[in-house]
Amino acid sequence: MPASERNQYQLLLKQGWEALQAGRPAEAEALYRRVLELRPRTYEALHLLGQLCARTGRLDEAVDLIQKSLAIQPYNTAALEDLGGALLRLGRMDEAEDIFRRVLALRPAHAGSYFNLAVTLQRQGFIGQAIPLLRKALEINPSMLEAAFCLGGSLNESGQEDEGIAMFRRVVDNRPQDVPAHSNLLFAMLYHSRPDEAAILQEHQRWARRHADPLAQFIRPHDNDPSPDRPLRVGYLSSDFWEHAVSFFFEGLLENHDPARVETFCYADLWKQDAVTERLRAKAAHWRDIRNQSDEAIAAIIRNDKIDILVDLAGHSTGHHLLLFARKPAPIQVSYIGYPATTGLSTIDYRITDALVDPPPPAPGHTDPFFTERLVRLDRPFLCYRPPDPAPPVSPLPADSGGGAITFCSFNALAKIRRPTVEMWGRTLAAVPHSRMMIKAPRLRDDITRAAMRSWFNGVGISDDRIEFLPGTDTYLDHLAVYHRADIALDTFPYHGTTTTCEALWMGIPVISLIGKAHRSRVGLDLLSAVGLSEFAAPTPDQFVAAAAALAADLPRLRTLRTTMRDRLRASPLLDCKSLAAAVESAFRTMWRAWCYLQRA
Repeated sequence: MPASERNQYQLLLKQGWEALQAGRPAEAEALYRRVLELRPRTYEALHLLGQLCARTGRLDEAVDLIQKSLAIQPYNTAALEDLGGALLRLGRMDEAEDIFRRVLALRPAHAGSYFNLAVTLQRQGFIGQAIPLLRKALEINPSMLEAAFCLGGSLNESGQEDEGIAMFRRVVDNRPQDVPAHSNLLFAMLYHSRPDEAAILQEHQRWARRHADPLAQFIRPHDNDPSPDRPLRVGYLSSDFWEHAVSFFFEGLLENHDPARVETFCYADLWKQDAVTERLRAKAAHWRDIRNQSDEAIAAIIRNDKIDILVDLAGHSTGHHLLLFARKPAPIQVSYIGYPATTGLSTIDYRITDALVDPPPPAPGHTDPFFTERLVRLDRPFLCYRPPDPAPPVSPLPADSGGGAITFCSFNALAKIRRPTVEMWGRTLAAVPHSRMMIKAPRLRDDITRAAMRSWFNGVGISDDRIEFLPGTDTYLDHLAVYHRADIALDTFPYHGTTTTCEALWMGIPVISLIGKAHRSRVGLDLLSAVGLSEFAAPTPDQFVAAAAALAADLPRLRTLRTTMRDRLRASPLLDCKSLAAAVESAFRTMWRAWCYLQRA
């Protein structure tokens, strides 16, 4: 190559790098493409252009460019890591895993090599395999807080709850402004098998003091029309307006709002959209796409929409916008579904619930002290379930074709399954001869995780042949069809199922639940009471085992429940979304009139 041409492409590379460092990616991309016109096999241009494509979401192009760079420098670990990252984002998990294993072989003493492979395995559900890799990453680099964060999640899901919480605290203590890590710590505390409700409240308040309270400087007076009886402008904000558990309990409310009383706005920050998204979009009076917008920008949109009541549907769940609520863009802010505890924020005024799941004072064990929000209790169940449509038909009772042997099941998230719960399930199996337990969760693909849970059952005398572990299914209909193999569902504790309980009931399967002292451990009682089956909500573990054993011994009742359960649900408040909408609207009106009164005072 002539010296002049070599100098030209080297100058272009230098200019591209300078543009990239100065935050001018479009200019950098044009320069790198010019380099490739001059010299198509320039490693640096191929790799850096691939990075740019990955950064802007053009993942297929990024993979192609980085693979071309690796054809020139096959052992370049930086390019291999970028390729693995792009493949991971594309969901090409097996390929990403192969790439990161190559990196680890090339750099066995580098913490990042272990971390990247661990994250890939973790996202595939192999948390047992990810844990030792994350430990190794932290052994090499104790300050690698990303590894501590991921290790906390894997430990929490695998039942090593104390160490999982300790890992999250390690991140929070060393990176105090890390909002997601602090929210994950809160969630981990909710899952703990020996919860301290006072400590949970205090940590939520600590989260608010650290992350939310500094934003009070951005709160401004609201100039909404303080007419007490005018139609209200109500905004719902969520990252879960798709086939997600939240939507199963939100869609019926949204479509049954009376437009003469409530004008609905949906603020959607979605990483995924599907047919459910389109249904919700059609049912909302107004739909606002707030993806990739700052909280400041979203707050301006909400203020411009003159929202009277803004409803958070996430709490501390992934993708939440609680720091938006800290800016108080609406005069009244409400927490509802999506999170089974307080937000901790003083700027969220109310939480919608009911008297069964959150007993009011002066009843013993009332839950008001555990919330910073004022609890507004509806005179009916606080939620309404929208069954999937289509759904598989209800199947015959499996015990009838299995010689009377009962199959218990739990399809709850793995993080909800704690050792004391498994021991209670094991006692239930011991009380019902020839019974089996079927546990389904995506993370159960992992051999190490299955072996640990199997040992918990073995510890209470349950042999391996009485336990079946199932991983996730490809589609939601496939998931529902697995219920055809179950006779009775057993709830988790202290964090109950909600969607899973409703699914089981819709598929004709009664659920046995243990009543606790907090919202998340009383949802089972709420749902079962709504459909007239409160006798299956047990006050103690002994009564849980007795209730399950008595039902297992009553095959005629199991058959009747299976064939009539859908009609039972249809006739219950649990599916009466019109009633829920009216009750929520009345609650909104009471909140609004109180605000209007204060404006006139």
